Amino acid sequence: MVIFTTAYDAYAIRGFEVEALDYLLKPFTAERLNQAVDRALRHLGAEAEIEGRMRRLLSGLDRSAQHPQRILVRGEGRLFFLNSSEIEWIEAQEKYVLLHARSGRHLIRQSISSLEGRLAPASFVRIHRCYLLNLEALKEVVPWNQGECIAVLKSGARLNVGRSYKERLLEAMGASAGL
Repeated sequence: MVIFTTAYDAYAIRGFEVEALDYLLKPFTAERLNQAVDRALRHLGAEAEIEGRMRRLLSGLDRSAQHPQRILVRGEGRLFFLNSSEIEWIEAQEKYVLLHARSGRHLIRQSISSLEGRLAPASFVRIHRCYLLNLEALKEVVPWNQGECIAVLKSGARLNVGRSYKERLLEAMGASAGL
């Protein structure tokens, strides 16, 4: 916040153009200065209140996000739920996706794009047109042939990272510099 103080009234309009909170023309009284400071403090209080409301609203949205914690799987004549945290990676296979989980592999009829849109973006990242990766399952990313790289999972699986997905993966990992 800015409170302009100057002896030149010609700058008053310019002060308000840059969104000054107040404009004090010299010489000004202590009372006028106190009024400007009080106004600034009220403004700060209102901003803090709005910021607090926004933080509460956004945290509420995070909790109520529509990212499934579990996925319905059909197999061996039964239906069961698989927690998304158990999935290491997801592989596209035509009209299906193959879920590679700690408990085994599970095939479901769904496109990888629709599943990507439903899973939490903080946990799952697209690393190839055919692969979605759970970041918790990632051990390391190693350079490979001509600027490409490989995602090595804790389970030992190795997945090619598509060139157009490499920066997205590095960003999701929190890497500030390229590989």
